[in-house]
Amino acid sequence: MSLFDCVSPGPPIEVLHMKNRYEEDTSKLKINLTVGGYKDDHGDPWVLPVVRETELAIVSDPRTNHEYLPALGTEAANQAAVQLLLGDCAATREGRAFAVQSLGGTGPIRVGAEFLQQQIGCRLARYSDPTWINHRDIFVKSGFADVKTYPYWSSLTRAPDFDSFYQCLETSPPYTVFLLHAQAQNPTGVDPTKDQWRKICLIMKRRNLIPFFDCAYQGWASGDMEEDAWAVRHFEENGLEMLVSQSFGKNLGLYGDRIGFLTFVVKDQSKIEAMKSQVTLILRPMYGNPCRPAAKLIEEILLNKKKKAEWNMQLRSMVTRIQGVRTDLRKMLEQLEPGKDWSSITTQVGMFWYSGLTPAQGMKLAEQHVYMMPGNGRMSLCGINSSNIRYFAETVAMVTRDCS
Repeated sequence: MSLFDCVSPGPPIEVLHMKNRYEEDTSKLKINLTVGGYKDDHGDPWVLPVVRETELAIVSDPRTNHEYLPALGTEAANQAAVQLLLGDCAATREGRAFAVQSLGGTGPIRVGAEFLQQQIGCRLARYSDPTWINHRDIFVKSGFADVKTYPYWSSLTRAPDFDSFYQCLETSPPYTVFLLHAQAQNPTGVDPTKDQWRKICLIMKRRNLIPFFDCAYQGWASGDMEEDAWAVRHFEENGLEMLVSQSFGKNLGLYGDRIGFLTFVVKDQSKIEAMKSQVTLILRPMYGNPCRPAAKLIEEILLNKKKKAEWNMQLRSMVTRIQGVRTDLRKMLEQLEPGKDWSSITTQVGMFWYSGLTPAQGMKLAEQHVYMMPGNGRMSLCGINSSNIRYFAETVAMVTRDCS
């Protein structure tokens, strides 16, 4: 008898399960549309040239070491992250915004959730339906007693249902935490307009609700990192205190480096040192210290005008390739199945196509060596390239025709 006899297998995590099926598939036709990670037109991971150049310089520098970072990260990297997110605004000029380095996008949300639960006494959290499911799990694991969805997408109209979203905001108790996607809503790829963001901000301010932005795709929605920060900056301009999880996996290609930041915007600068001390007490028993190598990359690229400009251009090239995939794919599918509406391919933004395919159709695609997220129909278009787009289009057309 083992101490661990009582442990039973947990339910499969869909994205990892489908990715494993792809890896085990021996077909030369196989296509991986599961994980949101950029691939070039050859289907290979792409290290941004500015990242490669910078990391070579770092490892060649005899001053480079492997000492621990401070628990909250380096001041230089933290300030660079805040500046990229908020720009020149009242909160940055008055010292009312600060960031702490964390792990990817998951770490900042977990640290922020535990801080809100322990220090502010928050118990209610709302995440969009649909969303990245870690949003739900993080707040549950952080001790929130009431974690539910807020309405965002209508499967009938295949568009956001903002009236229902507004109503949820209007009826939520004060200090309810709302997880908001700063740009390129995952998985739908459809964001509020600026007028809709204005109304969301107005209601949240009036109702004393707590905005917690997940900013994982800055630059991936429009190709412009300034434009993609508009929603967060609008909330700051209107005097809302908030938390923001900011990660650099998608826009700088640092997926496995697990570099992210938790940014706070506050009304009273004098409270910041106490807040930092409490954040330290949360993250120390969680992961101790953040990672050094990627923090150095952030400092060297974001704080160097020439390198930051190169990053902007290289990020835009990734976005442009995927926009081209969207255009070509829609054209092919309209030729193959002209009776169907394929406009969502090009009206959505970001890495994903929220296809509207049913779970049965998704599983049928897997039988044809195309692996995506059958549970909600999400596909990462980063896995499409000039060599496989025709097969993919033909397979989607066949599945939607034969498995309607």
